[in-house]
Amino acid sequence: QEDSGTEHGPWARVAANTGPRYLASREHEIAVLLSDGPRSSRELAEEMGISKQSVLYWLSPMADRGLVRMTEPQPRSPRNRWELNPGVLLQEQLPLG
Repeated sequence: QEDSGTEHGPWARVAANTGPRYLASREHEIAVLLSDGPRSSRELAEEMGISKQSVLYWLSPMADRGLVRMTEPQPRSPRNRWELNPGVLLQEQLPLG
């Protein structure tokens, strides 16, 4: 019987390989990019080769933990950029797995 790829098969293998190491690597990638200065979510998406929505998916929990912050008080401001929160020790907050 052919596998549909929904509960088992290729997609299940992809899901199984997106554990903590993968999560930390995406957050680390964002942190490295932001260490060169503030960037928009669009700029991060282009540099990472993923969608803007995916970048926001990763940025949101990072902001909740105080690792990054927006440069403008209004999230939808066209001038808004993301930056590392000064004083955050990234090595302690973002394990490299």
